[in-house]
Amino acid sequence: IEYNQPYTNESYSYVFNGLLKGVALSLPGDIGAQKIWQLFNNYLKKNNLTQALNKTGDILKKNSQNIQALNIGIAGKNTISAYSYFTTHPNYYSLQYSDNSDVKIICSEVIDGFNFKSLPTNSLITF
Repeated sequence: IEYNQPYTNESYSYVFNGLLKGVALSLPGDIGAQKIWQLFNNYLKKNNLTQALNKTGDILKKNSQNIQALNIGIAGKNTISAYSYFTTHPNYYSLQYSDNSDVKIICSEVIDGFNFKSLPTNSLITF
């Protein structure tokens, strides 16, 4: 149960999906998702949400031998964001988003009844 997501702090909930290999960073946590959450929180102390997500992605890309995918979802009281980076299996790892209604959605699979667009690799979206 301790490894189940989402992870939360006072302001945000976080989910991660992806596969990173050979990450040369020493971070607290037992599994990759926990370590990425810690890294993000470190950047969030000194940066806004967008900057923290971009810095997290940048440092992981620079310090990983291989990244198949790095998808991070963040939800706050009035905002949702997704950072998406993938190098393979776009049909599996690409995220979908819908912003054509009063309901804003970011997900991995299209939901009937909404108009979705694919989030390209190396992208960040915030509603």
